[in-house]
Amino acid sequence: ISSTGQYQSAVVYSGQIYTSSDYGVNWTPRGSIRAWVSISLSSTGQYQTATVLNGQLYISSDFGQNWTARPLTGNWRAVSISSTGQYQTAVIYSGRIWISSDFGMNWVGKADVLYYSGISLSSTGQYQTATLDGGQLYISSDFGQNWTAKASSVGYLLSVSISSTGQYQIANDVTTGPLYFSRDYGFTWSPYAS
Repeated sequence: ISSTGQYQSAVVYSGQIYTSSDYGVNWTPRGSIRAWVSISLSSTGQYQTATVLNGQLYISSDFGQNWTARPLTGNWRAVSISSTGQYQTAVIYSGRIWISSDFGMNWVGKADVLYYSGISLSSTGQYQTATLDGGQLYISSDFGQNWTAKASSVGYLLSVSISSTGQYQIANDVTTGPLYFSRDYGFTWSPYAS
């Protein structure tokens, strides 16, 4: 959702993209029926990017009303975009980390070919963290240009979320159960014990 909550978008697997411009009260279907798996919005809601499982990336610059496919195909799992929408990163399961610095128009593959499952960006896009099946996390502090592996668990890290500044980060392991957190921009990780 947008920073104010006015603009909201959701995707349906084997369905459509749904958008709302009235704080989630009413919803409008957009685009075609596809295997949508993730979506991310800029702070204003103007820029949006959605991924399709074994399909393409789709971008919108008009609050989700119209969508344009980008010429990239893969087993997409997750996407995250910066506050302005300029910096965007998407991950492929059994693929690479793909980044864009021009609002999703053009994309460049980065990092190793691995089983990526989740991605999250700080507000500026400078700090980025990706999770993957196998227990590691990959972090970047230069807008996704370079990536460093950080060991965390031996399970399947499904998703990650990071704070606006990027300093605080949390990831979940769906195999062994615990949450893993970082207070130093993703450089060191510890399991959370309740």
